[in-house]
Amino acid sequence: MSSVDRRMRLLEQLVEQRVRVAGDVVEVSLGVWAIHGSIPVDGEVILAEFSVLDEAQSALGQLRPNRP
Repeated sequence: MSSVDRRMRLLEQLVEQRVRVAGDVVEVSLGVWAIHGSIPVDGEVILAEFSVLDEAQSALGQLRPNRP
């Protein structure tokens, strides 16, 4: 299983647990893109990081973000 597949599975599990996923991808440092969301106890957190913007956008598109 590739690292992208592992991250996608983890993100899917988080969504199943009702973690709120934001509907955008943010650059958290040079060349590092993140999908972020909200977890009840911790608030706004990075849910997954990607080194390629297209991979991050593709993963986000597959999640169907559940914005608050």
